[in-house]
Amino acid sequence: MRSVKANEGDRVVMLLPLVLGWGLALRFANFDALWFDELMQFYFVGGAQYGPILSLSDFFVRIINVDRWPPLYHLLVSAWGQLTAWDAFSVRALSAGFGVIVLALVIRLGSDFHSRRMGALAALLLGSSAFFIYFMHELRAYTFYPMLLLLALLCYWRASRAPSVKPVLALALVLTVVAALYTHPTSYFFMTALGLYHLLAQRRRPTYTPILILLAICALLAAPWVWIMIWKALVQDVDIGETGAGVVVRGFLSGFGNGVLWPLFVVGMGVALWRVRGQAATLFWSVLGGTLAITLALDAVAPFLFHMRHILVLQPLLMLALAWGATLAAQARPRLVAVLVGCGCWSGYGTCSTAAICSVSRGKSRRSLAM
Repeated sequence: MRSVKANEGDRVVMLLPLVLGWGLALRFANFDALWFDELMQFYFVGGAQYGPILSLSDFFVRIINVDRWPPLYHLLVSAWGQLTAWDAFSVRALSAGFGVIVLALVIRLGSDFHSRRMGALAALLLGSSAFFIYFMHELRAYTFYPMLLLLALLCYWRASRAPSVKPVLALALVLTVVAALYTHPTSYFFMTALGLYHLLAQRRRPTYTPILILLAICALLAAPWVWIMIWKALVQDVDIGETGAGVVVRGFLSGFGNGVLWPLFVVGMGVALWRVRGQAATLFWSVLGGTLAITLALDAVAPFLFHMRHILVLQPLLMLALAWGATLAAQARPRLVAVLVGCGCWSGYGTCSTAAICSVSRGKSRRSLAM
């Protein structure tokens, strides 16, 4: 009887961040006008007054000539808008749905890596982040591509631990990786880090060669758009502003954590780096650290990182790291961890419960346009 009640309690705890995140994202979905970047999304896909686009060739011509990002998300938004409606609430609900799936995947990854408590805590931290909630309410790809990459990471983790790669896992891995690569350029950095981990740390595993072949297939399928992105980078002159490692670090400590999570960051990351060991930890740190290192190295050579949203995929991983460390620290200092987590979540939900959420990530580039 106790185990049944415990399982029911676990389900409630795991459902809480999903329900809160979904509700907060949709609460202001129709509050503020579609801003410039969202209207450009309409233009790319021929939505509302910018359409219709009569052929697939016209669609790709518009994307290649105007946009810098891969086309998959545009195709998805086009289909969604035609299925529902071209109003703010309907199109933004798509991002909210992807964000809820991200929270669910964080719970699943946390459970696979360590425990259900860790997964639920990580989802609670992520679901109370004003930065993440904002992008759950904006018509952009910044909840879609993290969802794909987290799903790819989960598929890889399960495939690498099995004695052989099941066909379903193999297909899911290829589809999610290729979809991510055709959605956002940061996916290439994430997959490079994962590929390097596989090459260096998995040689003795029985699934080493099959997974290596699958990753190679993904690279070949993504190659056509890589050449298009290289060509566009060479011929297009775009002013993207100034960024650097300092912006990224401040974003981790402030923007990703509601400005008050830095004490939990110090405690959680410190404990995680000190005590977390094993195959799951090696994979986790390799992907998180590798993606960040590759991103910063390339940005130092050719600046491109003009907003924290372009590495938003690191936020779920960061929250998993904090939750991992906090779960271990709670064994010795439960009250301290509870206070730190409570302060971080309270500040996030407080911001998300007001209209401030509508401008939390736009900063100086705020350009709202009414339809």
